[in-house]
Amino acid sequence: MKLIDIPELKAEIASERTSKILCLHKLLFDFDGDRQNRSRIREFSGFDFQPNDKDFNEKAKLMEEKLSLNELITITNLLLINNEGTKKEIVLRLLTYLCDLDILNQNIIRENDSGSDSENENEQNRKSYENLSVESVQLPVHNVYQPIISFNDIESFIMPFDGDSHQSIEKWIELFEDAVNMFNLSDLHKLLLVKDL
Repeated sequence: MKLIDIPELKAEIASERTSKILCLHKLLFDFDGDRQNRSRIREFSGFDFQPNDKDFNEKAKLMEEKLSLNELITITNLLLINNEGTKKEIVLRLLTYLCDLDILNQNIIRENDSGSDSENENEQNRKSYENLSVESVQLPVHNVYQPIISFNDIESFIMPFDGDSHQSIEKWIELFEDAVNMFNLSDLHKLLLVKDL
């Protein structure tokens, strides 16, 4: 069996970002590679050693030393396997699966693997989502981004009206009112701004 024989992994390898592919390639082949990285990864048929062999233990030790936890999680996400546990546990799980791709195929996290409990939960979530109305969903005010805007910013946005421009007074007022609404200005702010313009 090769990685390309597992449909979910074939799709992941084809669609994943190059930086993540490079990380997996370096783990599998011990070099950075080139433009053929994806095809070499697809053709990977597993490591030649078995779990708890001397080579297995050496590779595990090397992976633990050379790869960060983030890189290991990137690789496990790309291979669609569980990334829970300590760094050592992740290394051993990853290496065990890469020694026997049949075991990897059995342990891939698939979207429909969760069983009937998950299906019932999904159905409940869908029903509760359908019952929500727009009015019942409100964001807390402290989570809304409030940009800091000075009068100089607004003045640079609104051109002062002069009789010489080719713009009509109606158009200028319309643009001014749009800016007031956009910046959510109070009546006092409007008065001060009009005096400056």
